[in-house]
Amino acid sequence: MAEAIPGGGIMGEHVRTHDWAATPLGPAETWPQSLRTALSIMLNSAFPTYLAWGPELTSFYNDAYIPIMGDKPNGIGRPFPEVWSEVWDTIGPITNRAMHGEASYFEDLPLTLMRRGHPEATWFSFSYSPIGDETGGVGGILCTVHETTERVRAETALRRSKARLQAAIDLVDVSPYTWDPATGALDWDARLKAMWGLSPEAPVSLDVWMSGIHPEDRTQVETALASCVDPTGDGVYHADYRVIGIEDGIERWISTHGQTTFENGQPVGFTGAALEITTRKRAEAALRESEERFRQFAENSSSTLWILNFKTMNLDYLSPAFESIWGEPREGVLGDPSRWNRILYPDDRERARGALEHVRLGEISTEEFRIIRQDGVVRWIRNTFFPIRDAQGQIRRAGGIAQDITRQDGRFVYVVDDEEATHRGLSHLLREAGYRVRVFSSGKSFLEAAPALAAGCVVLDICRSGAGGLVIPRELKARRIGLPVIVLGDANGDVTFGVQVMKAGAVDFLPVPYDSDQLLAAVASALASTHEEDEQNQEAERGRRRIAEMSEREREVLAGLLAGKTNKEIGRDIGLSPRTVETHRAHVMQRLGVQTLSQAVLVATSAGFESPSPGPKVPQVSDKPET
Repeated sequence: MAEAIPGGGIMGEHVRTHDWAATPLGPAETWPQSLRTALSIMLNSAFPTYLAWGPELTSFYNDAYIPIMGDKPNGIGRPFPEVWSEVWDTIGPITNRAMHGEASYFEDLPLTLMRRGHPEATWFSFSYSPIGDETGGVGGILCTVHETTERVRAETALRRSKARLQAAIDLVDVSPYTWDPATGALDWDARLKAMWGLSPEAPVSLDVWMSGIHPEDRTQVETALASCVDPTGDGVYHADYRVIGIEDGIERWISTHGQTTFENGQPVGFTGAALEITTRKRAEAALRESEERFRQFAENSSSTLWILNFKTMNLDYLSPAFESIWGEPREGVLGDPSRWNRILYPDDRERARGALEHVRLGEISTEEFRIIRQDGVVRWIRNTFFPIRDAQGQIRRAGGIAQDITRQDGRFVYVVDDEEATHRGLSHLLREAGYRVRVFSSGKSFLEAAPALAAGCVVLDICRSGAGGLVIPRELKARRIGLPVIVLGDANGDVTFGVQVMKAGAVDFLPVPYDSDQLLAAVASALASTHEEDEQNQEAERGRRRIAEMSEREREVLAGLLAGKTNKEIGRDIGLSPRTVETHRAHVMQRLGVQTLSQAVLVATSAGFESPSPGPKVPQVSDKPET
């Protein structure tokens, strides 16, 4: 046999030393020449190739095929269906057709293979070719294989990236465009042409572009254009200007940004983006012209509105909502320029200052940062910063709308993991599933932020810290912070480890390795519990407000109903006739928004309302009116 099939590398040696007498093929000396020839070609091929021979489809493959096997045991001499049992439902029919003389070719065929102990989505391009034997029939099949998993994944990721980019462009109505400084050629999309009042089919050129710009703004645009093609500069272009629609005559404001590309000191390309800002400009003008109306709106807003004077860096205006969110009087901040900065959480100050610098450049930005109130409470703020221009169009002030998002509703998942590769994978999986993800690289940083975090759940990876990483669920439990914790860890065969995790305060424990579906199911379950608790709290708060709106008599009647008393008994206790009690009872039901007594009991109980002097009777809830 060794002389008949020389070479073949590792797998050639396996073939020569295998005990073939124990297989359906019998001793190698008895093999037909057709098998020997096919085997020799296959073993000495540099392309991944698999050979299955005989009715039992006995397996052979070459060195190039070894990576495809992954962590599977050696498949030499084993039946083809046994080696690839997890995908036989797919490749079995293809093999059967090949054994009946039909060749097949597939490109990027998806197959789910068992690799590294768990199912993995893969893609392959391959052909199945029948091999004739000495009888004139088909003795076996030859399968040449090329794994395309990485390419398919890359192409899929690229398509998704392009789709996300286009979605983002469409979402904010931005129009990307290009300009060739050498030829003057412009490439505009339909949205950008519409800003110039042109139809989608209309041709564009430098002359068309300049003819649409408002005469009063052409000088600044020409200056910005000359600056961005100057090789001694940075090539950056930015201009906000008015456009008079060429075909429709409508005046619009356009904000344009771009960057010139240089080669050998010459401008060779330009990429830019245009955004119609007419609405923003009109809003700014309306703001300048109707400051009193703005103040009236701000006085009744639950968000904090503010105006900052760039010259003095003093706050010119601060709406009343500031006091309830920041927990201190407005006067102390309005008169102290440094106070605002001291309130900010130290790690977030630079980001807030950076947002103000963007405003100086005429940009609008939104940032989320923390504040530290005088009572030591940390709160999260989402602030939209925007420029306020004077009558000459100069940016003299910054305005802002600050919202308290400390307890906002949302599908938040907080990943705590100090291993970048791991938390990057977790974040990607969770974001693909539609969750909003924040990553903390240490337990310390997470626990510092925990009191101010929005409702959600925590995914805690303790693979490297073991039981020592359970300080987070213990701390959350001790501090009564309602963030359920899902722990990921390696139990190392200790069946009691999961019990330790749950006793520490976690709501779930997933031993590694785990699959994606297990994690997503655990997260969904944890978030469902927080949503249910929020809904119960909201319902209880609504009940408390409704009870607070009742008259004293109505509350006395409600107390009697909760004590299980009849209208006559309630009337006797509070000195009213049964008919008057019935009238109050109807008002109570109406205020609580219920139709039956059992519903009223549930609402009042959830709101924490109790009878001030419960009678000795056991409450009997009845939905029938009593007289």
